[in-house]
Amino acid sequence: MIKRSIARRYARALMDLVTEDHAAVAAQLADFAAAFQGHPELAQVLSNPVFSLEERRRVLKRLQAVSPLHAPLDRFIDLLVARHRLAYLGAVAECFGELVDEREGRVRVVVESAAALEAPARAQLEAALVASLGQKVVLETRVAPALLAGVQLRVGGLVLDGSLRGQLERLKERLARRKA
Repeated sequence: MIKRSIARRYARALMDLVTEDHAAVAAQLADFAAAFQGHPELAQVLSNPVFSLEERRRVLKRLQAVSPLHAPLDRFIDLLVARHRLAYLGAVAECFGELVDEREGRVRVVVESAAALEAPARAQLEAALVASLGQKVVLETRVAPALLAGVQLRVGGLVLDGSLRGQLERLKERLARRKA
């Protein structure tokens, strides 16, 4: 919870720095966060206080020579390195993406289903969500065989569970309450 709160503050600060093309900056930040998390050696060098700030900045500059960052993002990453806040990078990227979606009138919906959704079902679900939420919807679909059947939707912090597994769990809880 505290990590998310700190990440949200940094994401808001980055939002204030970015003047245009927020979506491109969000994508670049997400890519950098994925690279950071995918390479433990890089994470170790950039976040370990054993290495001096100058050494960490040199590594960061080499990275930017290979894969340049947008103007405010390069300074922002440098700030995170200097303040030993790179551990929050993934959460900052997620919060920044949410802020960009909010700014552009979009809402992200994560849809988990027991089997892959076919195109007509996906389109129908997306249309129903647009109608009920009144915003553009970005669907992220995942296959979760453990659901058995049905779907589970995540909209922000809200979870709507229409899966067979969820129904069975609720039935189990009701039966346990009757016994007690």
